[in-house]
Amino acid sequence: MTHRTFSLSAILVAALFINAMP
Repeated sequence: MTHRTFSLSAILVAALFINAMP
């Protein structure tokens, strides 16, 4: 996995985590 892909995945996970918060 490239650094760019890892960064994109991290951003997506962070976005989902924030959206999951009330």
